[in-house]
Amino acid sequence: ILEQVLDDEERLEKFARAEAERFQRLQEERNIRTEFIRKAKAQAGSELALALDAAGCCYVLGTGINDAFSSKVKTDMLSTSSFEQVGSDLLQSLWDERVQVMVPSDVKPPNKITAGIWGRQPSKIAVTKSSIFALTDCGIVAWGGSDNWKEVSEIDGSTEDTRLHSLRMTLRSATLLMNDEQTKIKHLQITEEAEEKETKSFREIEQLKQILKYYGKLPHKLEEYEKLSDCVHQIQYDQILCSLELRGKHVGKNGFSKPELISLLSSDISLEEEVLGAEGHQIIRGIEREIEDLRSRGKMKAASRLKLQMTETWAGLQAEQNKRKIETEERVVREKLENRAKLERHFERWYANRIAHDMTAMAVTAGGNNVETPRGVSQWIDISGGSHHSAIIFEGGKLYS
Repeated sequence: ILEQVLDDEERLEKFARAEAERFQRLQEERNIRTEFIRKAKAQAGSELALALDAAGCCYVLGTGINDAFSSKVKTDMLSTSSFEQVGSDLLQSLWDERVQVMVPSDVKPPNKITAGIWGRQPSKIAVTKSSIFALTDCGIVAWGGSDNWKEVSEIDGSTEDTRLHSLRMTLRSATLLMNDEQTKIKHLQITEEAEEKETKSFREIEQLKQILKYYGKLPHKLEEYEKLSDCVHQIQYDQILCSLELRGKHVGKNGFSKPELISLLSSDISLEEEVLGAEGHQIIRGIEREIEDLRSRGKMKAASRLKLQMTETWAGLQAEQNKRKIETEERVVREKLENRAKLERHFERWYANRIAHDMTAMAVTAGGNNVETPRGVSQWIDISGGSHHSAIIFEGGKLYS
């Protein structure tokens, strides 16, 4: 029995050893095949890179203003419904390797966003402030701008006006230079917001001056807006609130801020001066001063009588003010619609002219147009760029910008 057990164990041990050797041989063969495949792919990538080099490429050094030339790469730019091309991921990885090994490790390599230009026979390059254009065998290819508009408006160390200007100019460049229809609405909105902000800022300053003058707190020499805003603290919140209540506006429980109260009182004063004239306004101001004086001396009944008189005087003005408010709101809405329609008409004319000559700029960065089938590109012979514009020269001598 013992001899049979030993024979069985030896047989199992030989079988296990043989199986282990077979598995080792399989693994070695698999590793060898994997290494052959890796080398073959590397060689194929090298050969493909050399072939693409023969057809031209473009290197971009530096990031540009607001990192416009290092935007996010458009992942689907090489394979769209109208212009399908397989292997875009391979092309991008080969380009990443190419630019990474071009310079020493302590030097920043060229940008990785121009893989889409590789092999497209770029013949002319035009650089603007926020975009770059390449004239290739498949038309104009563009890149630049920002893939996140919020980032442009959050530039460190810049003022609000600088951030707004940067955002507005970046949107304008992306819309007009890269022919990006998707940012058209954003461009229109930011333009309207900028105009409204400038108008509102000017209006607030004028209202503040008016209220300071009304209470006799306006300084004789006024040079900077900061000095004017410092004068606001000389006017008490309750003082403005009392002036509004005498005019029939009981807003004490609405939680309005001092700037909001100043705006309301400024509207009332402007209405008084327009309807009643300067003399009529001074009479109302005199009644208000007299009411304040009577209250300070404890003569509340006399103050109440004058308050009633002023409320009756302001009843007609209140009706006129409500009427004008409705008319103003309707006019503002109408002007906005008219301005938007005007901008739309300008854009449609520009877009129709662009389509007539098929000058769509394909984009290799996020936010731009998709790649389209190239048509009639042989008629373009040169391209140039300025700060915020680009120009294309046709074979017949026509120039479009």
